[in-house]
Amino acid sequence: MLFAAFFLMGNEAISQKLVIKNDQISYNDQFRTSIKVTIEPDKKEVRTSWENWLEDNYDTKVEGTGWFSKKDVISAKAIRISFISNKQFDLYSRVVDKGQGSQLNIFASFGYDMHITPETFPNEYRALEILTLDFLTHFLTNYYRDRAENLEEIVRDLENTENNLQEDISHNQKDIVELKEENIDLQNEMTSMGLELDEAANKLEEVKENLDNVIKNLNVQKKSNSQKLVIENDKISYNDQFRTSIKVTIEPNKKEVRASWENWLEDNYDTKVEGAGWFSKKDVLSAKAIRIPSISDKHFDLYARVVDKGQGSQLNIFASLGYDMHITPETFPREYRALENLTLDYLNEFLTTHYSDRAENLEEIVRDLENNKNNLQGDIGNNKKDIVELNEENIDLRNKMTAKGTELDEAAKKLEEVKEKLNAVNKKLEVEKKTNAKKKSGNE
Repeated sequence: MLFAAFFLMGNEAISQKLVIKNDQISYNDQFRTSIKVTIEPDKKEVRTSWENWLEDNYDTKVEGTGWFSKKDVISAKAIRISFISNKQFDLYSRVVDKGQGSQLNIFASFGYDMHITPETFPNEYRALEILTLDFLTHFLTNYYRDRAENLEEIVRDLENTENNLQEDISHNQKDIVELKEENIDLQNEMTSMGLELDEAANKLEEVKENLDNVIKNLNVQKKSNSQKLVIENDKISYNDQFRTSIKVTIEPNKKEVRASWENWLEDNYDTKVEGAGWFSKKDVLSAKAIRIPSISDKHFDLYARVVDKGQGSQLNIFASLGYDMHITPETFPREYRALENLTLDYLNEFLTTHYSDRAENLEEIVRDLENNKNNLQGDIGNNKKDIVELNEENIDLRNKMTAKGTELDEAAKKLEEVKEKLNAVNKKLEVEKKTNAKKKSGNE
């Protein structure tokens, strides 16, 4: 069901290039249940990426990849990946060319005839599927991003070439009789370059769509809520104890959230946090023995953990009145509600500022584009006095206006998107505040 839900959401083009399902393959005279992946990248790219990814993420070396020992099946023997199993196991992968792409089979076993399958070891097999999705997320995201960057460079080069050719044609019009043949050649070259530019631009958009669809489809496996702001209670482990925390999933990255949380506590409550210095970066920031009257008349310890989460970050906030006196909805309901309100106050200030700053930046871009457009229009108006001599210059300016107009439209749409996000965040925070207020009044 995990893989079916993932691939039913992809479009037809993507489903042809990326397919995952269970498969039976023969290895060492035994049939093995494997996770079969059909993707667009070729065999060499997949093998190299899989080898490097295992080494970087799990300090695991694979066998069968050297220049003099290329095997159909590469393996990592007697390894331990804790989220799959506490026991040692053997991990295998086979990569072969498949049509315009490649086929990757991943399978594992605890011993010669103790194969990890959905029937014999269902939990371990599901974890192996998650490992596969993690690899695909890393590999395919980088693969399509690299292709997009390469095509962007090609598009820029073609645009520069087209502009240079247009300038050459403009200059040569002063003596069109003598340079007629040269201009015909340049125009033919421009036509050829224009076709290449259109083809590269279309390919760039196709790759970007592929990248977006791959990321969306892979992310569906890892989260059930796609909103940019999610607030809920969560259990996390800290100092060998489980703590009830307020979990917040937001769009800004880890670095922004950590710095903002530190500054906000200092500005609003004159409170310093530990674990935020250059030489003591910790996963969990703490403020020990502080007093915030709205939460408690007693001193308490306030903690915040910030980690990267997909395209944004996850913030967990929790507190305690002592080593084993954790503030939870059950033990200290009033204090916990106050901690929720403190979190909402912080989010309101931080996210409003975050999206407002982004909106201001985009507004400045829009103003600059409008000024550029007006300046170009003014230049065109002046040049209309001599249409014959400046006709080519006006064509160039109109082309620039078209390009600038496109940038203006895109920037304006992005601005509206950011404003909508800002409004959505504000509405979400208001709803949370009202909900907490109702809870508070109901309990009181």
